[in-house]
Amino acid sequence: MDNNELLEKDLKEEKRLFEEILQLSAQQVALFNPNQNNTDELLHNFNELLARRQTLMECVDDIEKRWDWQSESARAIRAYLTK
Repeated sequence: MDNNELLEKDLKEEKRLFEEILQLSAQQVALFNPNQNNTDELLHNFNELLARRQTLMECVDDIEKRWDWQSESARAIRAYLTK
């Protein structure tokens, strides 16, 4: 694979990771139901979602470290993929 193909692959993976992070955020909001009586369970579930989010963000960070996002080709490919 050449650099452009690798970059495109990483950007697609990064997009997937951000979509999963967005889903986790929605799950976190849904946990805070006004009828929630079990605070311990709520905190446990919330902390599990936070841990999963942290893992996903570390994956995004790893991708970001591999590339110089200021380069012209990186910006062009990112713009293309985010349409």
